[in-house]
Amino acid sequence: MRLGFSEFILLFLIALILLGPTVLPRIARWYRRAGKQQARAARRRAAAQEQARRAREELLQRFRVAAGILLAGGAVFCAGWLLLGPVTYAPQTYTPNTYTMQASLSAGAAAQTLDLGGYADPVCIAEQDGYLYAAVAGGRVIRIRPDGTGLTEVLSTGGDITGLAFGGDEVLYLTDACMAGTLGGGGALLRARFDGWAVSVETLVTSVEGRRLNFPTAVAAAPDGRVYFAEFAAVNAAGEKGVENAFYTELLAHTATGSVWVYDPAADTVECVARGLAGVGGLALDENGETLYIAETNAYRVWALPAGARQAEVSAEGTIVLDGLPGYAAGLARGENGEFWVAVCGSRVSWVDGAAGNTLLRRVVMRLPRLTQRWLLTPEHEMGRAFAFTAGGTLTRAAVVQGEGVQGRVTGVCPGAGGIWLANADGAVLYRAG
Repeated sequence: MRLGFSEFILLFLIALILLGPTVLPRIARWYRRAGKQQARAARRRAAAQEQARRAREELLQRFRVAAGILLAGGAVFCAGWLLLGPVTYAPQTYTPNTYTMQASLSAGAAAQTLDLGGYADPVCIAEQDGYLYAAVAGGRVIRIRPDGTGLTEVLSTGGDITGLAFGGDEVLYLTDACMAGTLGGGGALLRARFDGWAVSVETLVTSVEGRRLNFPTAVAAAPDGRVYFAEFAAVNAAGEKGVENAFYTELLAHTATGSVWVYDPAADTVECVARGLAGVGGLALDENGETLYIAETNAYRVWALPAGARQAEVSAEGTIVLDGLPGYAAGLARGENGEFWVAVCGSRVSWVDGAAGNTLLRRVVMRLPRLTQRWLLTPEHEMGRAFAFTAGGTLTRAAVVQGEGVQGRVTGVCPGAGGIWLANADGAVLYRAG
């Protein structure tokens, strides 16, 4: 027998009438129990989520408190370290030198450039036999003709050459502030010779008075064979990881521990000529080798001292021949007709002299990162300058280079070869002015 749709509907109604009172309440109870179970499960999930949220919030709060404590502790530590922490070289109070050469800042001149063919950062220059010799980055010395030809690398010390000067028989004397292999990582006075085959470099002096040579910066050879060289300050350039860092340290500390020494090759002795200088950036001798001219870098002046002086306090036995330079006195060179030239490295940083009596402020700056120091000690005027003066101290003329790309860190000057040559320690060229 086949059942149609109507028969199915009829059977369903009969079953609903007969079984409904028994089955439907059970189904309803099952749905109610299922709903309650789902509600309990939802409440448990909500409670677990709330508990997890509270645990996270509590953990985050602990982290916030710990971070606040660490931040506050770090700030207190940094402030205490900046204010009270030790420094290697204690700052000294001093009296800033008067700025008397304001008019020279307005002078300017177009300058020719001499490309160094990839060599960079010339620090000092000298002329010999129609060639310009320059100390460049990497402890190398190159030579080049004024017309740009004949570029040759002469020698390399692997250190940081800060001064060079020719003596008799075309011997080249050099000061190296961070020469590898020297006593305690200090500097050295060197002598270079050309024997017809190659250039040989001989170390002459690595220590003075039983201590390492800290920061040699300049050299001058006398007609009698003696060699004068300078120690910028008691700051060790190797320990400060470079000449620039050592310069910044002494600029801020102003220890005035610069000195000048003389090496006698015949007797193989080293004697102190003068002490008490606020950084020595350059040396030059007169034609007879009787008077020594000293560039006192951080006091913006040039001294004249008898070359035969020994253990002299420069302030007592020297004579100021040029004063009030607009920047830091650097390289010195003897020109023609009794004229001398001094290179000016950068411009004065007014706040440093303004803090001459505030050793605490300068001590704080000494503890700042070097990049921050470099920014704080950036010269206020960027131009390359050198000034000519007579032996009596009369300012005669100026060579000023300014314009795009001129950083103003002129550390070397060389009169001759058709003009006044300036070595800019932040570039890859030499400048010729005049």
